[in-house]
Amino acid sequence: MYLSALLDRYTCEHPYGISPGYHSQLAWTLSGFARHLGRPARLDDLAPQTVNGWIAHMQDRLRPASVRSQRGNLLALWRWAYEVELTEVPPLRVRRLRAVRRAPQAWTIGEMLALVEAAAAVPGCFPFSDRPRGLWWESLVRCAYDSALRLGDLLALRWADVARGQVTQHKTGDTVYFGLRNATRALVVREAELSGGGVLWPLWARREAFYGAFRQVVRSAGIRPGSFRWIRRTAVTQLERVRPGAGTILAGHRQRATTESYYLDRSQVFGVILPPWESGSPDQSGLVLPAACRSGTPAAGPGGA
Repeated sequence: MYLSALLDRYTCEHPYGISPGYHSQLAWTLSGFARHLGRPARLDDLAPQTVNGWIAHMQDRLRPASVRSQRGNLLALWRWAYEVELTEVPPLRVRRLRAVRRAPQAWTIGEMLALVEAAAAVPGCFPFSDRPRGLWWESLVRCAYDSALRLGDLLALRWADVARGQVTQHKTGDTVYFGLRNATRALVVREAELSGGGVLWPLWARREAFYGAFRQVVRSAGIRPGSFRWIRRTAVTQLERVRPGAGTILAGHRQRATTESYYLDRSQVFGVILPPWESGSPDQSGLVLPAACRSGTPAAGPGGA
C-alpha cells in the first residue's frame, strides 16, 4: 500500500474527522518523505531505520520546529496504521528531538508602518473579481495589528463581528474584545461593502498561496522576514511597552506565561530606558525615547489615530 492511499483511508476512517488544513499538512509530509526516498513511499517504509534517516536529512536543511512538525505528522499516520493492524512494525525507536524554544521576535513600529505601505501598494485585482488587492491586504494587515486576532479568526470575520467589537476565538472558544482605529475601520467598511455580508477577507486560493503572497508583501516592505503571526506579536509587544500586562488581555490569553513565552519581544519590551526624560533628549545609548514612553500614551500604530 502506498502512503498516499493510507492517508485517504485515515481521512475516511478517522473517528473525529480531520480538517482540510490538517489533511494538507499530512500530504505535504508524505510528499517530503517520498522525495527523500526518491520514489513513492510505501507502507513498509514505515520502519525505524528509514524514518530516522529521513529525520536526520531534514535536520540538515530545516528549522527545528519544522522537523518536529514533519516528524509528528508521519508518526500520527504510522501509529494509526499500527492500531488498525495495517502494519506489524510499531512506531518505536524513532529519533527524539529536543525542544528548541526561540525567543519571540516582533516588528518595530517603523517596520509595521512599512508593511502597511507595502500592503496598500499591492497592484491589481483578484481573479474574476473587481476587489482591489491593495485594499484587501491593507485592511487585513491593519485589522490584524489593531485587534491582535489570530489569522484564522480574522479570515472568518464578518462586519457584524467588527460592529460588536468581539469574536469567539476558534482555538480556545473564549470571547475576546477588540477595537479598531478610525483609519482601519474606514478600510474595513469598504471591504464590508464588497463582501456583501459575507466574510470580510475571503481567500482567493489555498492557505499556502496566502502565505506565499504575504512573504512577497514583506519582501517588498524591506523589513525583516516574518510570518503573519509576527503582526499579532507586534501588537502585543507594542502595547506591553506602554501598558505592562495589557498584552495578555489583548491577545486573549488565559495565562500570562503564554504571552511572555510566545509573544513578547523582550528586546523591545524590556530594553533599558535611562533619563533624561525631556522631549527629544537622547538616553545614554544615544537613542531618542519614544514619545509614547515619555508621555505614557498608547503606542502609535499604523494609521496614527
